[in-house]
Amino acid sequence: MTYRHLHTGTLLRLFAGERVPEALTDFARREGWTSGWLQGIGGVEAVELAYFDRSTREYQRKKFEGVFELISCAGNLAMVDDEPFWHLHALIADATYQVLGGHLVGLTIAVTGEFWLTRGEGYVQRTIDHATGLKLLDLDSHLR
Repeated sequence: MTYRHLHTGTLLRLFAGERVPEALTDFARREGWTSGWLQGIGGVEAVELAYFDRSTREYQRKKFEGVFELISCAGNLAMVDDEPFWHLHALIADATYQVLGGHLVGLTIAVTGEFWLTRGEGYVQRTIDHATGLKLLDLDSHLR
């Protein structure tokens, strides 16, 4: 991983073999980020996406093997149990230009991962939403 803090955000590059979201979580922890936003592109492999099934209140997961273009990765950073947590979604394309997308569980960088990160100005947390069973952004909480 390499990164540079610029005036309006941080440009971060991940190298082949690094894992997302783990590398992004390590960055947030090291830099002391407690909220933020990101966008990313790159060349990736070993992608796992998910779709949240509201009727079962569970994620349906699917793994995709091969190398893909990471067309778009977007998400936000908040704290869960005082640890950084990236909520990410991704669009990937294969060699036939078929595009797949969903909640990003994880992926491995195959060629490069290039991310633009914007640091939030405060502490944001996720707490359990009893209607869905998910840990959602708690914007009413004024911790820290």
